[in-house]
Amino acid sequence: MGYEVGSARPVHIPTDMNIAATGQTRRTGKTTALEAIITRGKFTCLTFRTKRGETGFLRGVQIRPFYKPRSDWVYVKSLAEAALDKELPGLYDRWFMEVTGETGRLPKPKDLKEVRKNIDILLEGNHDVRAAKGFAESMLFSIRGYLDLVLPDLFKEGREWAKELELQESVINVMDLEGLSEGVQSLIIASCMEEVFDKLENVVIVVPEAPDFFPAGRGSPSKVVGRRIAKKGGAINNFIFLDSQMIVDVDPIVRSQARLWLLGPQGSYEHEIERTLKLLPKNLGKIKPTSSDVQTLPLGHFYLVIAEEKVVKKVYAAPWWLPEEVAKRVARGELSPKSERVRAYRLKATEEAEREEEMIWKEKAGKLEKENRQLEKAIKDIEERNSALENQLAQANEKIETTSKLLERRLNEIEKTPVHAAPKLVPRAGNAEPKPESSLDILVKAEDLNFRVDKRDKPMEFDTSNVRGQIMRVMIEVIGKGREATQQQIIREAAEFGYAIDSGNCSRRISELVGMGALVKTDGGVRLPTRAEFLLETHDKERREEEPITA
Repeated sequence: MGYEVGSARPVHIPTDMNIAATGQTRRTGKTTALEAIITRGKFTCLTFRTKRGETGFLRGVQIRPFYKPRSDWVYVKSLAEAALDKELPGLYDRWFMEVTGETGRLPKPKDLKEVRKNIDILLEGNHDVRAAKGFAESMLFSIRGYLDLVLPDLFKEGREWAKELELQESVINVMDLEGLSEGVQSLIIASCMEEVFDKLENVVIVVPEAPDFFPAGRGSPSKVVGRRIAKKGGAINNFIFLDSQMIVDVDPIVRSQARLWLLGPQGSYEHEIERTLKLLPKNLGKIKPTSSDVQTLPLGHFYLVIAEEKVVKKVYAAPWWLPEEVAKRVARGELSPKSERVRAYRLKATEEAEREEEMIWKEKAGKLEKENRQLEKAIKDIEERNSALENQLAQANEKIETTSKLLERRLNEIEKTPVHAAPKLVPRAGNAEPKPESSLDILVKAEDLNFRVDKRDKPMEFDTSNVRGQIMRVMIEVIGKGREATQQQIIREAAEFGYAIDSGNCSRRISELVGMGALVKTDGGVRLPTRAEFLLETHDKERREEEPITA
């Protein structure tokens, strides 16, 4: 990471641990020290730019802000703690379970906007949910106020968050959150850390102004996830580097997981230095630095503390852009870290970094331009296909319209052409049931009827003045060849012609017609013989009584 002050011997540090770097902003060089460690270690790094004027990392590659919606009760509780500026006891967990639909009495929200709606229901109450009272009511009012602050910024019209966290390997990925409220910044940082913890490996997350996002004594959405990574992330080589002016204000659980400390100067804040030194492990004994030691450190100089190895060294964290021989002279005290020579190297590195960034943006712009051209071509192809389809559709509609007109004309011609003179129905005297004014003669004729009775030389004759003829008419005009009909179906269809046939009479006449060979018996009823010819003629006749048929 640099060189020991005085001897200028190289200082190597382990890379499998969380790091805490502390010291006065702009006087310490914390960011430069962490950048040197990350660059020389070739880490895949994610960091955030949260405030105006932050110079950040020279070699950072900018990526789009990533946000993944959450609405579980633990997450909402962390928002409430952030809003109230204090941790809440488990006594109130049931309210967060209620507001996130865990109890089943309110809808399960898919994002914070729907959580906001459920809070309104809990504050007002309904037939399923009792309205919150006392501290619970005050707590829900506070979180609703918090959501009212972050939701407009989080779901601002036209703002689109990246749907995936895309990190370039072995470089510093910088996510610019400048201009967003601290509450929204915390939500985004929480989303990024959760994505790293759940899906990625070998990633270092640098959190600037760590007390803002891992605050001591109060909740924060990012603190919940930060604790998980600090305690368990090492199993998959995911680590947190804390950058804080006053490390004492960082959540105790998060900072206690830092095994390597870089203590930088605190200026005139001697009491802050004392508070920081008290956080160091007790096993350091006399080698622990004093407040006066830390207070007088020059720019870029730190006390390196690795408690478990009982290592305490005064080191110069050499910037990655400073040549080795120059860095050693600074470590030996021969050259000031603020000298013109050192500044010249920084200026040169800044210009090179700007050129690199410009090249990257040009490459991205060229790639986007190429993608735009491909999209424009694809859109043009789609428009041409749509135009061709519209022409085909117009031609098809024209054909349909022509066919419809021909069909309509043909139907009109058919309606004007008499097919059969339908019997006119007139009411019987003293009976509401109609009877035909004329009857329909039916001839069944074939050279070989293939009946169960002897071959007939003459065709069979029926007329609709009796039940046999009425049944035959139904079978010929309604049922048709090749289709079978049940007795009930025949009775029902006969009624449409005005014939009233009772089931007993129908059953007897069907049996007679089967015996004559005019109908064929099937499993499901009866059907017409397939090789017979049927002729229908209308004649005025008197109604004839049914006569029994003998085979």
